[in-house]
Amino acid sequence: MLRTLFALLLLLPAGPPAPVVEVPDAPLTRLLAAPVDVVGHVVDVVRTHERGGDRNFWSFTLEIERVVRGEGLEPGQRVALTAWTRAPRGRAESLGHHAAFGGTNGLPRNGDRVRVHAAPAGETQGTFEVVLPNGFQPAEPLVVFVAADDEYRSEISLPMLAELLAKDAGVRTELVLAADPRTRAPDVASKTANTGLVPLQQAHLAVLFLRYSRDVELAKALDAFARDGRPVVALRTATHAFAFGPDSPLGDLDDGFGERVIGAPWRWHHGHGSGTFLLAPEDAAASHPILRGVGAALAERPLVPSWLYVVEPLPEDCEVLLWGETADPAAAEHPERRQPILWVRESKAEGSPRRMAYTSLGHPGDFEHPAVRRLVLQMALWALGEEDSIPESGLPARPAAPYAAPPTR
Repeated sequence: MLRTLFALLLLLPAGPPAPVVEVPDAPLTRLLAAPVDVVGHVVDVVRTHERGGDRNFWSFTLEIERVVRGEGLEPGQRVALTAWTRAPRGRAESLGHHAAFGGTNGLPRNGDRVRVHAAPAGETQGTFEVVLPNGFQPAEPLVVFVAADDEYRSEISLPMLAELLAKDAGVRTELVLAADPRTRAPDVASKTANTGLVPLQQAHLAVLFLRYSRDVELAKALDAFARDGRPVVALRTATHAFAFGPDSPLGDLDDGFGERVIGAPWRWHHGHGSGTFLLAPEDAAASHPILRGVGAALAERPLVPSWLYVVEPLPEDCEVLLWGETADPAAAEHPERRQPILWVRESKAEGSPRRMAYTSLGHPGDFEHPAVRRLVLQMALWALGEEDSIPESGLPARPAAPYAAPPTR
């Protein structure tokens, strides 16, 4: 009888295997908060298989190139990193590390250049455990350009600047464009949708050119981005990026985003078509990394098409780097004919970007001037904390094909 019951049990269908639970990617904000954040080259990789199990321990030796965060760490130092992977065998356990490189589970290989987010491994000196599961990241930061203005042709100028930044500075760039709310196809006239915000979730920097957007998901994402402390570069109409109205739950962003993040909301500007003279940098501002390679060009007071925005008064923490003067003859005696056109902010306060750079330039014709293109690229590098990579002569900022400014709308 017992033999019969046992045989019947063997014939019963087995239950489904327990699913393999994969640890979701850590958001960039968590990675950036890790105690150790370094860039370097992997110079050795060793795998050790767990006896009697299915887990592989990985030991990496990293030669540090740059320290973003890490007490006692310095360039040239070699440190030990640990990680692990587990081959799935139908058990409810994590797969371990799954990065984006060419080794097992996407782990780095010998010779790879990586950015590592890690924490000290217990009491072991000089050994760090990489944050699960995606603490290995590409060494090059990701910059996302958000083009959602319907007047100044940011759908043309921002892709050009993104291509230049990738070429001149070796960073990764992605685009988020205004889009048709039904198809998500790029549509510059749209105020309510975008092509997709996935790149923004892992961006180290956002470059913004928006005007009176009513895109709810974009507004929430950018507000959260700034509140996370991630750096922002803003152009021209980003002071009035949103237009939800006072009755909307997001209405406080209409003026509030410009005030809190940039330092100035929309006030007013000098006449359309008047243009702006770019003035040479003054005093200590002339030595700021953003202005490398532009001093000689600005000494000639070049005239650009952007009509001058009136932005004063600015908060005390705004450091003005450049001034402009309106070319409108009717404003020759106007008390606000001279205004800041480029400033930066640094903040450790909760809810603010740790670095922000803004310029009121942004007319498509402005970018025909090499100095203006160079300024925007170098604003991005400064905001990323990569100002040491800006050469004294400035970035080349030369498009592969000649840039011809389209008309504004």
